[in-house]
Order: sequence, then C-alpha cells, then structure tokens
Amino acid sequence: MRSEYNMKYSRLAALIVSIAIAIPFAVFQTTGSVADSQTTAFAESEPSSEVSWTPYMVFAGRTRIIGRYGDNMQYDGDDVTPVPGYIRIKVDPVENTGEIRAVWWDRRENVVIKVVQTVFMSPDHPSGVISGGGLHRTIVGDPIAINAFEHGSTGVGAPILTNLFTYLGTWGPAQVYKNGVLWKTLPTHMMLTEGVRDETTNQVLNADKSGFYSPMNPDDGFSDPADTQVHLIVRSNEPDPNNFPPFTLFWHIMFYDVQITFTQVG
Repeated sequence: MRSEYNMKYSRLAALIVSIAIAIPFAVFQTTGSVADSQTTAFAESEPSSEVSWTPYMVFAGRTRIIGRYGDNMQYDGDDVTPVPGYIRIKVDPVENTGEIRAVWWDRRENVVIKVVQTVFMSPDHPSGVISGGGLHRTIVGDPIAINAFEHGSTGVGAPILTNLFTYLGTWGPAQVYKNGVLWKTLPTHMMLTEGVRDETTNQVLNADKSGFYSPMNPDDGFSDPADTQVHLIVRSNEPDPNNFPPFTLFWHIMFYDVQITFTQVG
C-alpha cells in the first residue's frame, strides 16, 4: 500500500518538496485570509465530519457564485456574486473515500445551500491526462484523480475552461439541502486547480490576456500556477440547450482562498 501511495503522490511531493524534506508531513497554504467572519460562522455551525483523517484535507472560503441560468461560466466576470460560504474536503485518492462538504448562502434567493458528498464515482469520460517530461497518459475510471490536466483540449470533460492542471479532482453524487432540508441528490464535480479566474475582476482570460477565454479555442487560456482555487459544480442530468453549460440546473461555485494539508504516507 505504501508504494501505491508514494507513486500516486509523487508529483504533489515535488510541488511541496521545499517544505516536505526531512519531515513526515507537509502543509501547503496560500497567502491571505481563508474566510471572513460570516464564512467562519458557517463552518463552526456545521457538525463535525465523521471522516477524521485523510491524506488530503482542504478548506477554502471567499466564496463566489458564478453566473446564473443562461450563463454559468461568466468569462467576462460580469455576473459573479460574493456570498458567505466555505468548502471542506477530506479525501483519500488511493482508497477513493472521504467527504466533501460545502455550504453557502445564496443572497439572491435567500436560501442556504449545503452539499454533502461521501460517495465517489468515476465520470463517463477520462479522469485526467498526465503530460510532461516525455510522459503522456490518460487516466480512466478514477473517481478521485490527482495531479493531472482537465478540460480544454484534454478530452477530460467539456472545454468550459482551458487545459487546467488539477491537483485534485472528484466526481460522484451528492446530497443537496436547502435551508437544512434534503432537496435532491445530484451529480457533482470538484476541482482543486491552479488559478484560472482573476480574483479581482472574476474574469477568465485568453493566454495573452488580450480577451476572454472561449470554449471554441480551448488551448488559448491563461492560468496561474502560483495560485490555487477550488471549483464546485452541481448539476442536473436533464439537458437544456438554453442554458450554458446545457443542463436544466448548473451551479458553478468557486472558492478563492485555499488551505491544503497533505499528509504523506511512508
């Protein structure tokens, strides 16, 4: 088991090597406050997770609702709503177990949304593409993928974002609550990625920053390896050509301030 952990975590270990040398665990943390007082209150009001330890533990705040029905990507950043909220991620990418819990207050509808995921299932497309150093490999059938590229021209999901290095990506059903009452079970996708959305303007730009990203040109997109962001997608299964992406329900929530605790086994 230890050899499997070490193989799967090798690329992340390279990312945090300056911290991890000579100690059994490492913590990678972005600068800046994780959450405002409202976000902290949300987190403290939630019951403790039954998952006490996993190799990956992530907490993120500075929550943003991206768009609404019609356009849930908002590459120009015009319709992005700051809200109180947070996401807490505890997962084991080898055992494909853990829990994701996200809570936010949708000011527009005056409703508190809670999303809880404890089941992880592989998507109906590849889970990631590993590319670099002469290696190119497509990951298939992995419910929790790490250190791989997604979206863009990779074939991993739709090109709603450019080719994006993803430290942690998950898929599977989640229970969705409205004001504390179970509403529906819906497909979800979470990504912990390098920065792709400008945290001041909320824009998603093309590679030279001369314009906005377009799914019609998926290789022409800007990303910032020095930044980390969390994306949470909650959607329906029913198609809707009048919505973008084309589902009857598509919630796109982002979290800008990220803390990551990674415990390396072995």
